[in-house]
Amino acid sequence: MKKNWPTKRDQKIEPTEAISPVSKYINSRYHLALMSKPKKFKYSGLDFGKRDRAEHPDIEKLLSSGFDETLNNPLNVALYVLFMLGVEQGRRDEREHSYSEEILRLLLINRSKEILKLRAKVEELEKLLLKNPKEGYASTPSDLKYLR
Repeated sequence: MKKNWPTKRDQKIEPTEAISPVSKYINSRYHLALMSKPKKFKYSGLDFGKRDRAEHPDIEKLLSSGFDETLNNPLNVALYVLFMLGVEQGRRDEREHSYSEEILRLLLINRSKEILKLRAKVEELEKLLLKNPKEGYASTPSDLKYLR
C-alpha cells in the first residue's frame, strides 16, 4: 500500500522513508553481492545543496564507507545520495517559479503607487463629470482627454 505525502506542504520526510521501499524492490528482484570491501571512492558528481550539506554527511565519505548506520548497505547509500540530489533539484525548480521576498515587496510598492494614481484620476473624473449635477454631465471631450 502506497504512503501519502504529509498534509503540510512544508513538512519534510526522512530520506530513509523514501529509500526503504525502493531498496526492498531492488533486493526482491536482484541477487546483490558486495564486490569488494569499501575503500576510498573519488566522487566527481554534484554535491548536496548548501542547506543539506550542514545537516547530512559528506557524499564522498558516505560512498567511501559504503554504509551508514541508518542506511545499512551501499545500495541504500547510493539511493540516499540520489534522493538528496533530487531534493536540491526540486528546490532549484521551485525557485525558478517563485519570486523572492524582495521582488514581491517591490512589486507591492509599485502596485500601491499605481493604485494611488488611479484613485486620484478617478476623483478628477468624478469632479469633471459632476460639474453641474442639475444639467447632467457637463464634461467635454477635451476634459476627458486631460485624464488620459
